[in-house]
Amino acid sequence: MFNSAEHIEYINDRLRLIVSPAHTFGTDALLLAAFSMPKQNAKCIDFGTGCGIIPFYWIREGVRNVCAVELQSLACDQLRRSIKLSGIGERFTLIEGDLTKLKGVLPFGGFDTVSMNPPYTPAGNGILSASEADKTARHETNLTFAALCRSASDLLKFGGSFSICLRPESIPLSAHVRGKCLIDERLQSLCLVLFRNGTYDGVAYDVAAAVNHIGGGISKDVGGKLSRLTI
Repeated sequence: MFNSAEHIEYINDRLRLIVSPAHTFGTDALLLAAFSMPKQNAKCIDFGTGCGIIPFYWIREGVRNVCAVELQSLACDQLRRSIKLSGIGERFTLIEGDLTKLKGVLPFGGFDTVSMNPPYTPAGNGILSASEADKTARHETNLTFAALCRSASDLLKFGGSFSICLRPESIPLSAHVRGKCLIDERLQSLCLVLFRNGTYDGVAYDVAAAVNHIGGGISKDVGGKLSRLTI
């Protein structure tokens, strides 16, 4: 079921998630999973799901059905084994493919929630990671932020939520979302950001302010609202 480089993380006594050096998760993914928490019967999807921690977290918290998209075949294989191991195949839809090419694959305008823990480094910036898996996860080599925003908007209902984890300097997104954005100087290393599709509301939270709350789950008000976005 899993090889010597992999191990199991127990999400609860029934949900078992296989992780590996190439496809694992960190605190930012757990915070985003809680921050983006869909309602129990919501139609929800996680882009670039990797090992699948975000949809697994959602299922643990009572979401009935989840969907996820992943480009990398090795990550998909790892996640399929986690789904089988946990016995949640009827509740989990995994799509292996490019999240910018979902027309005809998923219903446009049919989702309540989209989440993604995206690559943090724009193309041409920083030193490229050595492995292909790390390049895809950390650098905009296969996905630009503009394309990500378009894909999320295509899938979401009007007013649906798009939750992401971003560096503060990426939040204005003036080329990708409408209107202006007021950024609080207290936003430090990473931020949890929520946009509403087709509306002018959104919120941003400093990740550092939320870390200590992860054990009890995170409400939308954790850490205090640090900035109001107009998008």
